[in-house]
Amino acid sequence: MGDYSPLGTLLMNEQAKEDFSEDVVDYVFLHEVGHDQMGFIGRALFWTFYLTFGLLFLAGIMALPRTLVVAFQFAPSTVMLPAYLIIGIGITIAAILPFVAVCWIDETLAELFAISKIGRSQYRSVLDEIKEESDAGLLHNIRLRIQYPPEPLILWIARKRGIGGQ
Repeated sequence: MGDYSPLGTLLMNEQAKEDFSEDVVDYVFLHEVGHDQMGFIGRALFWTFYLTFGLLFLAGIMALPRTLVVAFQFAPSTVMLPAYLIIGIGITIAAILPFVAVCWIDETLAELFAISKIGRSQYRSVLDEIKEESDAGLLHNIRLRIQYPPEPLILWIARKRGIGGQ
């Protein structure tokens, strides 16, 4: 529905403005403004890490089939095959984790900014409306899980930091 570009431009999907309530549109706007709260240096560092770890993540995904083939070809015995597979899959997962961490930190900060403006209860109702209207496929849901932290984690952090009242 909204995007915050590396150049500081806020983009809002016009169709989403028609499909969702004003509360959701306000939340999306506040979330995207929350991305800008890091300032120029923080944003530059974020994009550096985001692109670096994103490429590492992509390389890990691309290398996984080759790693599995090599594991089957060069495992000294069938007993060692699981170890080779675990190493190959482990390397791919290790490439994913820094990317997920950078995404989750950035998205959590943006969500906390939005919560600080609209409150936790309205945040919950807005997310419920978004989930209700969303008909995302499997790949979209996987991408959301990688890029965005779970709602209970965000609400827990907001509660611990005293952000957004009830």
